[in-house]
Amino acid sequence: MAKGRKTGGRKAGSKNIISADIRYLAQSYANTAIEVLFGLMTNSKQDVVKISAARELLDRAYGKPSPMELPKGEDEEAVPVLVKVEVIDARKVDA
Repeated sequence: MAKGRKTGGRKAGSKNIISADIRYLAQSYANTAIEVLFGLMTNSKQDVVKISAARELLDRAYGKPSPMELPKGEDEEAVPVLVKVEVIDARKVDA
């Protein structure tokens, strides 16, 4: 690579065809992957596996949580924030 300049690679604005093909192929397995994650979350005997599967499902359903700054109290200490999370049973949702 030349000093200070990028050389080679795709031209600016061109599509990455290989990534698009891989994404399309991966998306064809999405339903199966979600079923596997749900199965791990509900049937695993290890809490670590259940938590990991639940986190992955939530990330896909609602996106990964963005970092946030906790509100400060009068003494500049972080104030605990309660958040209500509603969990729905995906098996009961009409598609």
